[in-house]
Amino acid sequence: MSTTRDRTRALRLVFSTLWLFVLLLPGGAAAVELRTFTSEDERARFNGLVAELRCTVCQNQSLADSDAELARDMRQRVHELLSDGQTDDEIIAYMVDRYTSFIRYRPPFNAATAALWVGPFILFAGGLWFLFVQIGKHRGEAQARGGALSADERERLAALLHGQQKDES
Repeated sequence: MSTTRDRTRALRLVFSTLWLFVLLLPGGAAAVELRTFTSEDERARFNGLVAELRCTVCQNQSLADSDAELARDMRQRVHELLSDGQTDDEIIAYMVDRYTSFIRYRPPFNAATAALWVGPFILFAGGLWFLFVQIGKHRGEAQARGGALSADERERLAALLHGQQKDES
């Protein structure tokens, strides 16, 4: 009787596992987006465009990398515009008009983005200037003192050196 019970358990395990696989399969199949291209050049242009454009939902992923619903819609729109014969610049201009220049991973250099492009260099140059000014001040103070030790400093130095000589002996 235990062999019948073992067979029943084994069959239940097999059927449960099969049902689990059947339920999980459609999720993986639904994530695939099928697009047809007229040429490999068009496919390369599509891949380049969706890699250059940012997902506005994820913000740190390109359209090519994002799984957001809006990113799927945007990829579909890029494909439609490519199929309509628009150039890469026209497609980018369309997306920028619709989603602002934030959609571009490499924003153009203009008045609105000048601080982003030039700011780090200005901060770096300012930091170097500050560093040189501070070093110059300290050098000036040392030279103003003449490098000579006061009587108090000479006594302390002699005591330190005398103590060090005893330790070495």
